[in-house]
Amino acid sequence: MSLRRLLELNRELVRPEAHESLDLAERIWIARGSPEDPEELAEALEVVLQRCVNRGINYAPILLKRKKQLESGQWKPRTGDPPAHAVPGTPASASMPGACPHCNGSGWYQHGGMGHLCPCRAWLSWGKTVPVGKKVLA
Repeated sequence: MSLRRLLELNRELVRPEAHESLDLAERIWIARGSPEDPEELAEALEVVLQRCVNRGINYAPILLKRKKQLESGQWKPRTGDPPAHAVPGTPASASMPGACPHCNGSGWYQHGGMGHLCPCRAWLSWGKTVPVGKKVLA
């Protein structure tokens, strides 16, 4: 499961200038262990919002809305799906039919305790680019 799916976010409804905040949120959420508990998820969103403000990144208003809803108990995430960034070959890698078996469409995967950009190049949807001809994975 990705953070966007957990928070029930539709990226298409977020202003393009706030897409960077969604990518940052996903990375922070994963770095914090992909919490699904409402309290831990609200803490992760607070870190995201603070980091966006500190870096001058326009954050998607839905991030603040979900944080407030989590804190007040007005909304709870749907949980139970396996994480999309699981190690290849685990049941989580088959959670989305047709998705890359390594990253499940997230653009990165974990192997040997380290995160790697996926050869499927789904990470290009993050808005980041690597010069053509450069090797992405070691």
